[in-house]
Amino acid sequence: MPAEELDEELERLAANLSVSVGIESGVATLDLLKKDLDRGLTIFADVLRHPRFDAGRVELVKLQAKESIRRRYDQPQGIASRELTARFSKAARRDFTSVASACWLASETAPVLSP
Repeated sequence: MPAEELDEELERLAANLSVSVGIESGVATLDLLKKDLDRGLTIFADVLRHPRFDAGRVELVKLQAKESIRRRYDQPQGIASRELTARFSKAARRDFTSVASACWLASETAPVLSP
């Protein structure tokens, strides 16, 4: 089903279909009324089994992503959030490494007790 037709059908059903893929996982969701479940699941299965990538829409998403990257330093809250996350992540890795090293060291140097 072409993208425009899919949009019209989802609108007619008052449904929301969303697919998101990250580095390690993906999520697909479908929200619709119970009475439209059969038709919605048919559409959902078709989208998942036969994905189509309209060139114009892909280009629009690329432009939006580039603009988002360009503007990421425009919002002070975003800057603070990224910095805090980066610093806490480094601290967590450092602490985990220290704890892991201490456990290994303790196991290597602990006296062996015979029964």
